[in-house]
Amino acid sequence: MGRAQVRPYGLVFDRQENTPYQAVCQTTRLPFASIMPRTLFLLTPLKVKGGNYGTISRIRSHLVKHGHTCLLWDMEEMEAVGDINTVLREHHVDLVIGIHAFRTGRFMKDSKIPYILILGGTDVNEFSKKHEHMTVMSEAVYNARFVIAFNEALQKKALTIWPNISRGRLAVIKQESEFEPSASKESDSGDEGDHVCDNAVITSPCSVSNFCLYTCLHNNYGVREPEDQHIFLLVGAVRPVKGPLFLVDTISAWHKKNPKILFVIVGPVSDQTYFQQEFRPALDRSEGVIHIPGLPFESTHTAMLQAFALVNSSQSEGMSLAVLEAMQLGLPVLARDIPGNTSIIQDGHNGLLFRTPQ
Repeated sequence: MGRAQVRPYGLVFDRQENTPYQAVCQTTRLPFASIMPRTLFLLTPLKVKGGNYGTISRIRSHLVKHGHTCLLWDMEEMEAVGDINTVLREHHVDLVIGIHAFRTGRFMKDSKIPYILILGGTDVNEFSKKHEHMTVMSEAVYNARFVIAFNEALQKKALTIWPNISRGRLAVIKQESEFEPSASKESDSGDEGDHVCDNAVITSPCSVSNFCLYTCLHNNYGVREPEDQHIFLLVGAVRPVKGPLFLVDTISAWHKKNPKILFVIVGPVSDQTYFQQEFRPALDRSEGVIHIPGLPFESTHTAMLQAFALVNSSQSEGMSLAVLEAMQLGLPVLARDIPGNTSIIQDGHNGLLFRTPQ
């Protein structure tokens, strides 16, 4: 598959072979050139405005623009209803799309409507180690009409975990990003607008806003002359698998030697227990480390432009959109040496890989 024009945080359907568009047509027994189903049900965690929220929002934005009705549901809403088929019948849904084999798969596995399942890195790298999670995910994967992985490494591991799924049903749809300088005057209201592109796969728009990281650090965190700082930026939800504390001690030690070095973590809290028991105490005792609890996507892109480097210290990844966006914006990237990152980064060529904080 050739290089595609893209927009961050979304999945765009096209008419090429081995794409979600074809998958949808096959799912509904439509001819390849026929239109997609008119009513789609999109299921993902919505409360935490992280990467999954952005991805599903981009999917919805594109499909709505092309005349499809998209119902965006949070898993907690589904838990309140109990039976997914009740909702699907009520809204005359033709197709279900969900992110995460466990989190949404526990509902979709019972769907009488065809569904496409987008694998998360956590599914393959973490939840697959737990029997109770595997039981749910296996049923969801094997019942899916199509399953999507972000890279070949994720696909290969998924085929090891679920050997009875055919490669024809497990497609690799890579993510890319595109910087849009025309969006530089947008406000940081969090409204991304509708970005559409031809020949696209998983997408992610790098647009910027009038947000200023320096002003934020000065006004809210008391940082003096932040524009003179060397800011190492980590973007991701605060939860153990993202490894936000992996570099804290090392960068804090650098800060003590050189106060111009800062470690700024941008991301919503998605694990309150971890946040209260480990994350916040670690930050309280670490000089030069700041947590900004989430920003609109455009503001996050602007923060990248004002940082010294982006770091990714995740324990596991599917494929990090933050890394892709930082690379597209020209920001140096330092990432942990894990399969999800090595599928993007060639050490010393387009970024640096590390295994230890030192």
